[in-house]
Amino acid sequence: MGRPSVRSSSHCPRHTRIPSHCADGRKVILYRLLGDSPDPSNDRKIASDTASANGDAYMWSTGNTGQRHGKFYARVKRTDFCAADLSPVVRAQP
Repeated sequence: MGRPSVRSSSHCPRHTRIPSHCADGRKVILYRLLGDSPDPSNDRKIASDTASANGDAYMWSTGNTGQRHGKFYARVKRTDFCAADLSPVVRAQP
């Protein structure tokens, strides 16, 4: 899968486009980073969505998560045909 990414909208991390053949119907989980580096087993799960077609790419959106401060990243789990991946970490701030 093309690497998932997180973009903040109105200072709130919540959505992105995923350009990949592995994205259709893929569950994307948004986490708040609690330590120095991404660790889904210890970081706080904020929200999730399923990627769906939007033009030439795929998009997911969690809506307004209410999370205005902190560092966030997205994760997709491995499937039978696609590898697991993490997005780069982004900082949300008012």
